[in-house]
Amino acid sequence: MSTTPAPPRAVTPSAPLPAPPTVSSAPWRLEAGCVDELDRLGRVLAQFLRAAALLHRRSTEGRHPAWIAGWLDQGKPARSASPQRHAPKHPRLPTLCSVDVTLAATGPVLTRISTRLEHIALAARLQERHAAAANAVPLGGPDGIRQALQHLCAGATHIHVVAPETHPIPLDNPAEVCPLLATSADNPRRVTLHQTLDVEPRPEDLVLRRFTIETPDAAAAAARLASMARLLPTTTSLFDEALWFALLWNGNLQPFWRQELGGGYFDWLREHLPYAWVLDPTPLPPHAVIPRLGLADWADLAALHPHAERLAIRPSLQPARADPFPGPVGGSSETPWTATVANALRSFSRSPHILERIPEPALVALPDAAGAGASSVVGEVALRCYYSARDTAAATGFALAGALAWHRSPSRPGNDVPPTLTVGACCSSHD
Repeated sequence: MSTTPAPPRAVTPSAPLPAPPTVSSAPWRLEAGCVDELDRLGRVLAQFLRAAALLHRRSTEGRHPAWIAGWLDQGKPARSASPQRHAPKHPRLPTLCSVDVTLAATGPVLTRISTRLEHIALAARLQERHAAAANAVPLGGPDGIRQALQHLCAGATHIHVVAPETHPIPLDNPAEVCPLLATSADNPRRVTLHQTLDVEPRPEDLVLRRFTIETPDAAAAAARLASMARLLPTTTSLFDEALWFALLWNGNLQPFWRQELGGGYFDWLREHLPYAWVLDPTPLPPHAVIPRLGLADWADLAALHPHAERLAIRPSLQPARADPFPGPVGGSSETPWTATVANALRSFSRSPHILERIPEPALVALPDAAGAGASSVVGEVALRCYYSARDTAAATGFALAGALAWHRSPSRPGNDVPPTLTVGACCSSHD
């Protein structure tokens, strides 16, 4: 492999932010079968992330093909990729992470794993509000997210929340996270919000990073903070890569995944993950075709009809997301499909992209304001679920700490008004 440093991985700019969603006063009740699947996801997720870290480490050691780590490290600043290449033999899993889940016609489908924790303060607030109203028991319990955040900060007496982002996400205010990190009066904990990267923590402090690290300046700041104090999430973005979805579907890696996950977990994940490909522009051998597409060259992808095939392209490392919905299928309205394909292939060395087949969403009625039934507004639903590690060293599993449900109603034909968004906390329908 070349020793020439790669240019910093590009972060795709966020699309124009929509209007803030409406916060529902009623809980979103999930069927018992869906709740069971979300609970099982916690156990599968821990095993999947541990296997992913193992595959990356073995790739860097030469025990698995070098292209695996090459893809995952490609375009990252050296300070960001280096911790991934020198991870311990049994790396610690994220103490707290979020998973975006789409309710498809075939059941729940995972679309994103992230350590960014967008909207976690909103989720905690709605979770506790519904529990206090005594009309529902939210997923994760009455204070599951607050307890997860307390576990995240265990042992720290001073917490620095570093949030210098210049493009805020609606309903995701870092200042609202600070009270959730504080403890009771008999165990005081100081929490400081910083809107710049100029932070000087002490070794015993905890730094909660609320900024991306895929630029040289941000990566340098994160590395400096990690050398001074405990930093969460860490300076590695290994677990935030959407490339893992494509690697799980890679036929050459199937024996590894089946051995490390076990047949049951492996089959469950493949049932709940959209099929994905890595958009690598390297020419294929003359006799080869791209699986499930029958293409001999990725450039031919531009000729497909993405809406009919339900195809979407996204960077492996994405910026903060204002909602948990995948896509958009076929690309954005501002960029034609042919340009989307060309841009993804051209940026492979800086920012690898994946192509995925998004399943058809289920159409669900929005709960009425009283929470007693359904309204006449029908749309698609996506969940943002928060999982807390029970034992980050042994990877025994993640517990579901809470979840938000997002309902998106389509705009009417011939109407330029964007879809309306409504968000609420998830509860079991059998509470």
